[in-house]
Amino acid sequence: MPDSPTITVSIDVAKLPEVQAYIDGRVGVVERRALDAEASLKAANDQLAAIAAADAARNAMKIKSVSLHTAAGVKPLTGPVVFDPVTGPFSLSVATEGNVASVTFDVNGKRHRTENSAPWTMFSDEGTVEKSILGTLPVGDYTIIIIPWAAKDAGGAAGTPATIYLRVAEPKPAPQAETPKPIIVKAILEAVGSGSVEYVDKDGKSIDAYLKITQA
Repeated sequence: MPDSPTITVSIDVAKLPEVQAYIDGRVGVVERRALDAEASLKAANDQLAAIAAADAARNAMKIKSVSLHTAAGVKPLTGPVVFDPVTGPFSLSVATEGNVASVTFDVNGKRHRTENSAPWTMFSDEGTVEKSILGTLPVGDYTIIIIPWAAKDAGGAAGTPATIYLRVAEPKPAPQAETPKPIIVKAILEAVGSGSVEYVDKDGKSIDAYLKITQA
């Protein structure tokens, strides 16, 4: 009977859970190694901790409040719906929480503006929220999503967004001044020739007039 062959396998398998040696196409040696459980658990915990930290940072970034700017002034919004239609130039500004590096304004699903520094405004500003520049949008209904970001130019993780629904309508026509409708309260007429007439408007204000009457 021939002697059994001697086979030597030399390979760095420190990180392999299983090593197999083949003889004539058949598995001749199977060696299983237990991985370093403590190191594996630490790596898994570190990964979970990193994920939790990223989630915490993302959740800490949020839109704290939204204000509507118009020619009439600034109005803090108490909910997502702007019930009164916007009929002229306007803007939106937001206050944020957390380490926010940029804020985006998406209008009906399209990126409208990216702000890389506060104050965070929809149409730009002159350095302060009070000096927000007003802009316009075509008449229609709009969904505006405002998103805080961890890095400049909408980079990094996104925080909790705010959604605003508003309608842009045609400006209301300026009211026309009402023409007073005088009421004759006293008339002293001469039989032939001319006479004077006193008029007052609806507010009781006297209106001087001269009425000339000619004989038929």
